[in-house]
Amino acid sequence: MTQRIEDALTSFRNFACTNRAFLGLTVFITSCVSFLGWYMGYMRKEISRHDKHTQSVTVAVVVLEAFVVICYGSGLMHRIWTRDDEKWQIRKQFVRALPTYPHLRALRKGGLYVLALALFMMMDASFEQGSKDHSWIIVFCLFFYMHLVHVWVAFGLGEDCDLAGGFLAASFMTLYKICTVVQVIPLLFVAVVIACYKGVVYSGVEGMGLGYGLGLVVDGWVGKEKTVVSFALICSFSKMRGYLKLGDLKGDEIPEDTIKALMLLILFELPRLSRFQKMVNSVRMPRHVAETRVFSGVALVEFPTEEEAQKVMKENLVFAGLELELKPK
Repeated sequence: MTQRIEDALTSFRNFACTNRAFLGLTVFITSCVSFLGWYMGYMRKEISRHDKHTQSVTVAVVVLEAFVVICYGSGLMHRIWTRDDEKWQIRKQFVRALPTYPHLRALRKGGLYVLALALFMMMDASFEQGSKDHSWIIVFCLFFYMHLVHVWVAFGLGEDCDLAGGFLAASFMTLYKICTVVQVIPLLFVAVVIACYKGVVYSGVEGMGLGYGLGLVVDGWVGKEKTVVSFALICSFSKMRGYLKLGDLKGDEIPEDTIKALMLLILFELPRLSRFQKMVNSVRMPRHVAETRVFSGVALVEFPTEEEAQKVMKENLVFAGLELELKPK
């Protein structure tokens, strides 16, 4: 049962981050509803009952919100319809190279988080005072939360400033105050669901494997546009077989989807390397000791069992007319 739930969440996460139609529909719905909720739930009543100075500030806030919505929509739609790569949506966002200025980044992260939390607290307090229509407040909080989550996907902001988390914390306090005792239970359930939605969309097995399993973050490979490491290739190594739950499966026993996902295939029948998918920068090669700008000409290959490694060691592999020298590490 637990594995089924995990598989379902993984499938949804892949769908939510890769399906262009879903992202296009999401940007339209979340943008419109969050803006309408902001206006209908608070702005309309504030404009009608305050002085001219407050009206001007309110109108400026509405214009700013509309500007943010337009920028968000245009930014996400540009990313959806102008990228040909199937994996356009997530590359450097999940696993980032070490920052150049880590202490300044930490300072910025703390400052932005406190600022975002303070602004959302003020906004929720204004909602509570300015509107008695609780349904609009709930709808706005729900869709604006999704709006913020997909802003991260659109612009790759990361979690330097956890806007979605700050908004969830602030809006939950407001909703808790206006709810009855009976309504608190479904409120808690909804809060758990939308928090899970954020976690599923933000993260995944890819980030965990790349970030902590192979040390790719340290040398900056993941952070470079032209040297993206294929997660499918990494999963072919024994260290990652546990994530796929392959165990000791070999040959025809391995699921077909896993085999098709691999970028490189070693044919034991013929003494050569065969590539049956498009060329990708997916081979890990150490850099030269004396000259770090060039590679040492050594490729590291890991086999699931020692028997398979010994079988390859007995072959004479030739690539581009050059005989490859095989040595055990």
